[in-house]
Amino acid sequence: MLYEFFLLVQQPRVRGRALKHWVLWIGATAFGWAVAGFAGLPLGRIVVAERGMDSVFSAVTTMGLFGMLIGGMIGVSQWMYLRWRIRRATWWIPATALGWGIGLPLALSINLLAGLGLSAILYGVVIGGTVGLGQWMLLKQCAAPAGRWVFTSVVAIPLGIMLAGYVDQRLLLNVGNQWEEVRWFTAVSGGVAGLAVGLLTGVTLLALLARQRENL
Repeated sequence: MLYEFFLLVQQPRVRGRALKHWVLWIGATAFGWAVAGFAGLPLGRIVVAERGMDSVFSAVTTMGLFGMLIGGMIGVSQWMYLRWRIRRATWWIPATALGWGIGLPLALSINLLAGLGLSAILYGVVIGGTVGLGQWMLLKQCAAPAGRWVFTSVVAIPLGIMLAGYVDQRLLLNVGNQWEEVRWFTAVSGGVAGLAVGLLTGVTLLALLARQRENL
């Protein structure tokens, strides 16, 4: 896909539009991740408070609900761009929400069963796989073959989660429990992660849509 994207931007006739759409996709993805970072913490506190975390089952179901909330926010932001590009783009929102809602508790379950400990890479790979599969179900209808989208998600989302964790550590080092500052800092780290995810997935998305010229 990188090579196809490179060939695409080498064409003077479509270079400007391709780069514009790439930037728009990166912006939509970064915005969605930033909103998820800002709103995800208070939403997570509500979900945890209502459902509790006193057993493995409750922990898994709680993380599933939390994942759907996060995925829903990211999906809505990306849909704002995709609604002009692909058919039935509204399905992108539930596909993304379910991908996160399944991936997050699945990664947690693997950690608990295998005793691997918390791992950003593991969480990212599992979530990237479930999110990528859900979104692929929609993309394959308008940009076949779209199988590489799953691979891109498995690479991009772990990178985004690791970047978010790194930025969080740097920004939150001296914050303590100052709640309002924490929310803004997690929005920044989420936005940074979204930039990386959008940059990588945007290359694949544009290469796929280039096969459907009316969408580019």
